Amino acid sequence: MIEKLIYIIGISLLFLILGIFLNREAKRKKNSKNSVYALIIILFSLNALIIGGAHTCLHNPSWTDDSRQLFVYIALLVFVLDLMIVGLQLFRNARQCKSRLALVISIIWFCGAIMTLILGYRWVSKMNDSWTRENEKQVINSCDGEKFDCYCKLEIIKKKYNKPSEYYAIMENSELNKQKIKELEASFIVTCSLCDTAKKAASIQKVEGMPDDF
Repeated sequence: MIEKLIYIIGISLLFLILGIFLNREAKRKKNSKNSVYALIIILFSLNALIIGGAHTCLHNPSWTDDSRQLFVYIALLVFVLDLMIVGLQLFRNARQCKSRLALVISIIWFCGAIMTLILGYRWVSKMNDSWTRENEKQVINSCDGEKFDCYCKLEIIKKKYNKPSEYYAIMENSELNKQKIKELEASFIVTCSLCDTAKKAASIQKVEGMPDDF
């Protein structure tokens, strides 16, 4: 992880320095095209530094629900900041050129960046509300029955409870929800061969050894 992190930081800083030098030269020669290129290089290097560093640190040794959500938060914030920086640059160029159309476009662009931040935050905040692989794995690991029975149990729980928090709340408050727990346990007593998940799991099982009548 450290080697990968050093590599990301080195490449990002290299492009960042190149972008800064290009931006200085563009301002000295008053070259608007090179100024735009410099801005793109600087944003690219900063994005690679932040997003690449966050991915390397959070993906260690593997993703969890919280680390995945935090990474998406960081990526969303970086993306919105890019939009805002571009919007400010458009606004600045519009004022210099005294173009009303460009000024209106820059304001709409900036408002769109704010709306992206709001809608993106609402979406990311609800990422872990539904059933995730980590929640499913916890249910499977806590199951004492056969593997196929555990798959069936998971499917029943997911159909009965849309959010894992609802299931965990009932299991924790055993004294207050004995009846609900009994109903849930009764629903586990099913023919596992009828469970679609069990059929899929059974179809991929590998047969070890040679058949007796070979």
